[in-house]
Amino acid sequence: MIAIADSGSTKTLWSFITRSMEVKTIYTSGMNPNFITDEDCRTITMQLLSQTTNSNEPLEEIFFYGAGCGTNKGKETIQQLLEKIFPATNIKVDTDMLGACIGSCGNGSGIVGILGTGSNSCLYSGGYIIQNIPALGYILCDEGSGNHIGKLLLKAYLRHAMPLELNAEFAKDYPGDKSYFIDNLYKQPFPNRFLASFAPFAYKHKKNDFVKELLQEAFLFFFEEQICLYPSYQNYKLSLVGSVAYYFANEINAVAQQFGIEISSIQQSPIEGLIKYHCM
Repeated sequence: MIAIADSGSTKTLWSFITRSMEVKTIYTSGMNPNFITDEDCRTITMQLLSQTTNSNEPLEEIFFYGAGCGTNKGKETIQQLLEKIFPATNIKVDTDMLGACIGSCGNGSGIVGILGTGSNSCLYSGGYIIQNIPALGYILCDEGSGNHIGKLLLKAYLRHAMPLELNAEFAKDYPGDKSYFIDNLYKQPFPNRFLASFAPFAYKHKKNDFVKELLQEAFLFFFEEQICLYPSYQNYKLSLVGSVAYYFANEINAVAQQFGIEISSIQQSPIEGLIKYHCM
């Protein structure tokens, strides 16, 4: 049996594949090494062990693709955690960006982007990332991500820049005064997840003119700051993965057309492509 993990900052999708190609999937919390806590580690350990201890096949190999694993330190953090849980298993840790590339393009080529809690992109060819615009995390960048959309929404709400009716809807869905939001942003863990938690509001109200403009601003920023920085970007097809990409596919396609970019695929997760790549 092998396991393949697609991990973002909010959640991790695990697929366990037997020799007869039976697939079982579970979700754990996100395993970004920059944010993972000891409590997360304990919970994840219990969840993973519950999937393997009763299996008729030993877990022989893990392919882990995760956010925050673009540095040696990040990779080592996840590698050490998984080795503690599965000491007799061959474990390979790499970036969520490479996982998105393999899951979208296999051994082909193109520009690949991630739009989930955070955002990232790269130019990919034949199994290798050729060029990567540095993601730089939720404070500096994350253009077009759930974090970015949530930031724009919350800023508009707290500064009373939303239309009154939309403002009332936001207050109903997310009750709390200014101090509550500020406390969660600056004193509580996972501010990126907190901001991304407002993205479903944008999806719920995406036909509202104010939200339409907000989404266009976010996705224009993603294309301008990431996709259009690759040389001859219009000569490549674009593949996108992530929940934000999946749920706002129409809005993203409209912005892509403004730049003359063809989108070849949008997937919520690259896991099916990763299973095909590693198992078939």
